Amino acid sequence: CNNLSNLVYLDLGYNDLGPEEIEKLSQCNNLSNLVYLNLSWNNLGPEGIEKLSQCNNLSNLVSLDLNNN
Repeated sequence: CNNLSNLVYLDLGYNDLGPEEIEKLSQCNNLSNLVYLNLSWNNLGPEGIEKLSQCNNLSNLVSLDLNNN
C-alpha cells in the first residue's frame, strides 16, 4: 500500500471483493490522490458499502462505481 500515493485511477471491478477486502482497502492511507474508483460487479453488500463510507482517505474521489453489488 506504500507505493500507491500517486494513484488516481483504480479499477477493481469483477474481482469478487467483499467487505473484508474493502476494509483492507479503506485502511490504506496512500489513496488520498485517488479520483476514480471502480468497485462494480463485486460482492460488497451493505456491510462493504458501509465500510467504504467510513473511509477517510478518499477525500478527492470524484467518481465511484458501485454498480451490481
